[in-house]
Amino acid sequence: MDYKYAIFDLDGTIFDSMFYWRNNIALHFLKSKGYTIPKELEKKTFGLYADKTMELVCEELGISEKLEFPQDYREKVLRPAYENDISAKPYAIEFLRLLKAKGIRLCAATATARDLMMPALIRLGMDDIFEFIITTDEVGKSKNHSDIYDIALEKIGGNKENTAVFEDALYCIRTVSDSGYRLFAKDDPYSQKDRKEIESRCEKYIEDYGQYINEIKNS
Repeated sequence: MDYKYAIFDLDGTIFDSMFYWRNNIALHFLKSKGYTIPKELEKKTFGLYADKTMELVCEELGISEKLEFPQDYREKVLRPAYENDISAKPYAIEFLRLLKAKGIRLCAATATARDLMMPALIRLGMDDIFEFIITTDEVGKSKNHSDIYDIALEKIGGNKENTAVFEDALYCIRTVSDSGYRLFAKDDPYSQKDRKEIESRCEKYIEDYGQYINEIKNS
């Protein structure tokens, strides 16, 4: 372990939360509109983002009605999930605290709004781990652009040679690797279909934080 700084994604990397962000957003919405979705069709949507799930289900079921996501999904589903249900990935908190104990400076760069994710950080006792958190809303650009990582890197004081970026989603991983950062990819069920490309782009593929903890302690 030769990095001195680390930039962490949250959802899918530290939080076990992608259930709420991928296909389930669209499935929840379609069911609320009265559509019955067969179990086999639900399985086909696993790992897809909400817009692709909507396209697939509407095509398969012959839905021609113009549908738009409800504005209250954020308040009725996402906010209670972050406040009460979303957990950290196994050994994620222990891993972060190990890095911090070794003097690694940590920050977070997330696409989730601050007011949504902070209750989860506080509830899980993680609000003292990161020196700062930066969001795509605050930056004004998505993770399809390197701006959020560039700003985090400058603020924490590292460089691309001594800083590790931890991510799980392919589109973020492409941005990080194409921008010349050292990439550490965290396994997530919703990214499994992209694993081959993810592994080809990363310096290390982490299946289990517990195993990585042991590797660090034994090195």
